[in-house]
Amino acid sequence: MSLLRTTITSDLIQIESDLGNPTFTWNSGSYPFIPSVSDFTRELDTGGYKYEKMLTATIRKYNADGSSVFSGSIYPSPQQKIIYTDGNDGGLAYRIETIKHSPEGAYMHLIAASSTKGF
Repeated sequence: MSLLRTTITSDLIQIESDLGNPTFTWNSGSYPFIPSVSDFTRELDTGGYKYEKMLTATIRKYNADGSSVFSGSIYPSPQQKIIYTDGNDGGLAYRIETIKHSPEGAYMHLIAASSTKGF
């Protein structure tokens, strides 16, 4: 691993630890990440707009020893479902909208919405 990738991976592991090691579930596995959840309105419903949650996540691709976090380097992709439990609920399913990989390959950014459509 390059020095930059190693440094970023180490920093992401430290941030995850500082946040209490949050994880999400995908493809029958549990993966570490740095979450940010916000409420937003997307659709007009009876009596007003329907509130949904948006999950923005930073997900590292490597462990401290340089091994891949994801088995076979197969990553989540748009339209797939992940589940995140933030401690305030029993776990909320999110549908992935976009994923962007960092230029040096150390992490990816994932954006997902908590829509019940298609689940």
